[in-house]
Amino acid sequence: MVHKTPFLRSKFIDELSGKNVFFKCEHLQKTGSFKALGAFYAINILIDEKKSEFSVITHSSGNHGQALAWAAMQYGVPCTVVVPNDAPSSKLAAMRAYGATLVECDPIERKSTVAKLCSAAVYEFVDPHDDYRVMAGQGTVAMEFLEQVPHLDAILIPVGGGGLVSGIAVAVAELNPKIKVFCVEPEGKRLEDSLISGER
Repeated sequence: MVHKTPFLRSKFIDELSGKNVFFKCEHLQKTGSFKALGAFYAINILIDEKKSEFSVITHSSGNHGQALAWAAMQYGVPCTVVVPNDAPSSKLAAMRAYGATLVECDPIERKSTVAKLCSAAVYEFVDPHDDYRVMAGQGTVAMEFLEQVPHLDAILIPVGGGGLVSGIAVAVAELNPKIKVFCVEPEGKRLEDSLISGER
């Protein structure tokens, strides 16, 4: 149900970098991002494990919430998304269109709101980042990319919560450990400090 996304080239970027650069177009994936891969895989794993009806819950300001709502809708699984009250209206509209029930909260209370809801009802929590099912699903980006471009020397991955890079790093280590994996993050973020300290 997910798309096999294409890759694109740019002569300008090749000349600027002095490298052959390939762009994997995950913005053309279902719901507009790679998040659909992780959410869809997580729902499928839950279906296999539960063998009965269940509901899912997550917190998100946009892409993961859309992805989980879409994936849940494919199988008629009820989905609740805790959203910060400053989330973009377009993202909220998309989640509702995919059938999600939205619960708004203060941006810093997303996790605690999920915890309260889970204490009052039975939900399967699908974390946007720290969920091995989500990471595994997102890691399939690397599998598909290497089918399309087998001779890659390195993969550069934007880092937010870390789910995508975790999944890709594991997949690449298994498929071709010679490929280098680089994390790319906005200036001011301190992923390396987190890795060294073992804390977020």
